[in-house]
This record gives sequence, structure tokens and C-alpha cells, in this order.
Amino acid sequence: MTLLESDLATSVIERALRKGGDFADLYVEDRSGFSLSLDDGRVERPQLGRERGAGVRVVSGEATYFGHVDGLAGDDILRVADSVAGAVSAGEGRARALAAAADD
Repeated sequence: MTLLESDLATSVIERALRKGGDFADLYVEDRSGFSLSLDDGRVERPQLGRERGAGVRVVSGEATYFGHVDGLAGDDILRVADSVAGAVSAGEGRARALAAAADD
């Protein structure tokens, strides 16, 4: 199963590096989980969850820039890549959270 099309992943990396940087990577996750507790033979607190999202990281010299988005919408992931590229070009050396909310 492919979470992102190859062309989209390539575009994300290219956009993340377009304003500088030595290295970029893209992390994509789609994870489901289920847990429950038993108390005296009774099922307690059943929980079902799903996490979907992507992270874009750019390393430029000694600085690392990172952005993430919940969800896997292509436009949102590209927007995060643009945000990270903007942080690289601004030379922001301190930690900064860059996030975009997905519409789904």
C-alpha cells in the first residue's frame, strides 16, 4: 500500500529544499490502534484510534526545520513543505512549530 504517490513525494521534497538546505525528508504515517482493559473479567475502556499525517524536515547546516500536518491531503502537505522552506530562507535558528490543519 502506497500512502503518497511518488510524484507528490518528489514535489514535497523539491519544494522543501527550494530556498536552501542540505537535506530534506518526508515522513508519512497511517496507523490504527485498538486497546482495552479488563477488570474482574469485564471489558473496560475500549478505545479505537487512527493517526494519519505527514512531517517534512529540512537540515541546513547545524539547523533543523520541521513541519507537520494531520491528514494526507496533498495540498496540505505541500503547504507544510512551503512553510518549512520559508523558515529555512529566514534562517530561523530556534525551534518553531509549523503545522497546518487538514480539512478531513
